[in-house]
Amino acid sequence: MRFDKPAAGETGDWPALGSDGNAGAGEHAAEVGRAAVGLLFANAGVGSLITIAVASALALVEWTEQDALRIAGWWLLMVAVTAARDALRRAYGQRRTQDDDARWRRWFVHGAAATGLVWGLAALLLMRSPAHPEALPVIVTIAGMTSAAIPYLAPVPIAFNAYAALAVLPTAGRLFVTGSAREATLGALMLIYLAGLLRSAYVFRQWLSQAERLAFEQAAKARELNTLTRDLAAAQAQTQAETALRLQIERSRRDLEARTNVDLARLVDERTTELRATVAAMTAAREQRDAALVAGRLALFEVDVTTRVVELSVHWSQMLGGPATATTTTMQALMLLTHPDDRPSIARAYRDAVRGKSPGYVIDHRVQDQHGGWLWVESRARVTARRPNGMTARMVGTNCDITTRKENETRLLYQAYHDPLTGLANRAFLRERLQEMIYRAERLQHSLAVLCLDLDHFKVINDSNGHAAGDHLLRAAAALLAQAVRQ
Repeated sequence: MRFDKPAAGETGDWPALGSDGNAGAGEHAAEVGRAAVGLLFANAGVGSLITIAVASALALVEWTEQDALRIAGWWLLMVAVTAARDALRRAYGQRRTQDDDARWRRWFVHGAAATGLVWGLAALLLMRSPAHPEALPVIVTIAGMTSAAIPYLAPVPIAFNAYAALAVLPTAGRLFVTGSAREATLGALMLIYLAGLLRSAYVFRQWLSQAERLAFEQAAKARELNTLTRDLAAAQAQTQAETALRLQIERSRRDLEARTNVDLARLVDERTTELRATVAAMTAAREQRDAALVAGRLALFEVDVTTRVVELSVHWSQMLGGPATATTTTMQALMLLTHPDDRPSIARAYRDAVRGKSPGYVIDHRVQDQHGGWLWVESRARVTARRPNGMTARMVGTNCDITTRKENETRLLYQAYHDPLTGLANRAFLRERLQEMIYRAERLQHSLAVLCLDLDHFKVINDSNGHAAGDHLLRAAAALLAQAVRQ
């Protein structure tokens, strides 16, 4: 079997993996799918010749006068199926679009299954008796053809699985039907052989997938290298432009010294216009920064450690649900807005930064908004100025609203420690709590008991009434437990 590129006009152009610089993983998967279909039809011609040759040789080996009709009929059936598959291959080579690859794939799978079925019929039509010596060529031929199909059909799993199963299972069944221990053993070996073939095809597909993935990654790296090359060229062009601009400025300076006062006034006017444009650009950049802070739920602050005065940007009041106004306050006033449980940790982090023990701090805490609710805020601060004795003089930082993230973390933590069906604590929660209680009992030299409850005949309910009834029973039992004991 060959794995070379299909000829153009016979099976369509072979897609270059990762050839499009903007192609993503989805396009890569589509290209690989089209390549697999093209590969199947590209090798179909050689496969048809091999199938006819092997089938003819097997028919000649098994030929007898009394079985001539059955053998000839089986051979003609194989020829008919092979001819139909070859006609399908030719039609695929003349197709005008690649949008119907799924349909061609289904037809190829049907053809492979039909061929496997004809090979399976050989065990029923060509073997007069599994115990007869002439049965051995049939078994060997079927085994050889199924194993030889791995590199040809493995790229499409369903094609190979159908081909191998329909070819081997009738042979194994014929061996089991005889009732002889020897033939039954041989039938079992055929089933083991089929399992080995399916496993080999699976491994082959994994290797092929890995090779395709490596090719795609190499193409991506090549695209990245091309991008870096273009960026380098752009940077070099920008450097040249900057050099040319500096030379132009130097010439302008020399010309300026030689110009009259009129020329000087004109140049001042031009520079004034440029300055106004720069100021406008800086204003736009500041507005963009403010918009980014609002979108990211961020607020800037600056702390004068000496006076303990805190300057907060307008985004702080917006975060708390008020109008956009700059805020000047103190650390004591901010502490009153903080949740009482979080005040010790914030005070400790602030104190360490002020005393020079840390370059700043990052801490999550709750802040009360203007509606009485609690927001989770991530406060980040860093020291920007110190006194000669090492104590902090000034700090700057940001406050970020992370309420949504905290809510998601709380929900995920609850899901990790509770059963989704009953709402009770799950096995992970039991392990942690039981381990803590064991340690506590050992430390205090107390006794510890574990009560295990079981639902008798629960499997009978599941089997007779279905899993929905079993789930209903579990929820009812959980509700009774919740009412009977403490949380």
